[in-house]
Amino acid sequence: MSNVEFITELMTFSRAGPLTQVFVIDALLKQARLVAATPAERFERPMFSGAAWVAAAQEVLDRLEKVYGVARAAEPTQLRSLFAALLDADEIVVDGYETDKVVLTPSLRDPQPFLTTASGSIVEMNDQQLLLTHGEDASTGRFIDIRGEQHSLVLHRLVRTPLRPIDA
Repeated sequence: MSNVEFITELMTFSRAGPLTQVFVIDALLKQARLVAATPAERFERPMFSGAAWVAAAQEVLDRLEKVYGVARAAEPTQLRSLFAALLDADEIVVDGYETDKVVLTPSLRDPQPFLTTASGSIVEMNDQQLLLTHGEDASTGRFIDIRGEQHSLVLHRLVRTPLRPIDA
């Protein structure tokens, strides 16, 4: 079965009905936003172009915008402290990798605030102002580490809906 046949079958014949179509489109949107906000060099591999990968994500975003009216350009922005933004986030992605650990308070053991990513990178940083662009499911921005290197940042907040009490 080809990828096209698989997606067509999934979106046409699903136990969840049309909800699966919404799920697939939402997943496309979230992944495309994440990839498009990440520097292409983070995806570079032998025989694999990071620039082509980011361009593909951008094309998916453009098509979603055209067909579904998914707005990106008019998303609100906010100037915010990096550390405050990190503290408020439920999930942090730096340069396309989820963070494993975030240490913002200097100590004898860790005198420099830092974070580590799933790729094994250690990013040492100072608090700084950053411009966050708020989307439907995440905020994106860029910050500079203590070595002067720029990093992409995606901050996710989980939507928590209180459970209704069970009637006895």
